[in-house]
Amino acid sequence: MTAISVIQEVHGLNGSAILYDARMPGGTVRFAEFFSISDGNITALRLHYDAADYTQKGGR
Repeated sequence: MTAISVIQEVHGLNGSAILYDARMPGGTVRFAEFFSISDGNITALRLHYDAADYTQKGGR
């Protein structure tokens, strides 16, 4: 990735989510990350993206 552009962030007591575009060598790929939080620590992370698009645009 050469740059990240945040589109939207949402934060709550038990979690957060972020939607962003990542500039890759071959173009832009959209990602969404969802964090579960307990006692001030991240307890789970879910990352959603189009794997074929990511690979096509230079991801490994």
